[in-house]
Amino acid sequence: MSRNDFQCMNCGLEANSDHNAVKNIRIRYAR
Repeated sequence: MSRNDFQCMNCGLEANSDHNAVKNIRIRYAR
């Protein structure tokens, strides 16, 4: 795993941290 990767401590999901951040921002502003 590189430093650009994200791993959820709760469920173990692994994703690119930049891609994951974009998803979180979309969810926050879609509300």
